[in-house]
Amino acid sequence: MIKPQEVYEASFDGALHVRECRNEELMAKLEDSEFDPVCTAGDPELMTASVFRFPEGGGFVVVRDETGETSFTVLCTSNLALAEAASHYASLSAELRYGADIFENGDDA
Repeated sequence: MIKPQEVYEASFDGALHVRECRNEELMAKLEDSEFDPVCTAGDPELMTASVFRFPEGGGFVVVRDETGETSFTVLCTSNLALAEAASHYASLSAELRYGADIFENGDDA
C-alpha cells in the first residue's frame, strides 16, 4: 500500500499535462493493492522515479528524494499517459544526476 503526500494526475493529448489529482476513485487504487515497480530510474543519492502499472491499464510514477521518502506520486489513467510521465520523470532524474556530476567534477577540466 502506497500513501503519498502529494498526488497528481497526468493526461496526454499530444503534450503531457500534470495537475493536482481530485479523482478519489483513482487515488483509491493506490490503497487497494500492492504493486511492484516495472522499472526505476535515477540515483538513490539524489532522486528516483519508479513506474508501476495497474492491471487494467495506466498506472503511476512515484518520485522519491535522496532519503527514500516519497516526494509525490503521479497517477495516469492510460498507458500513453503512463509512458509519457515515466519518460518525463526518468529524464528529469537523469538530468539531475548529470548536473550533479558536472558540479562535483567541475574542477577536473
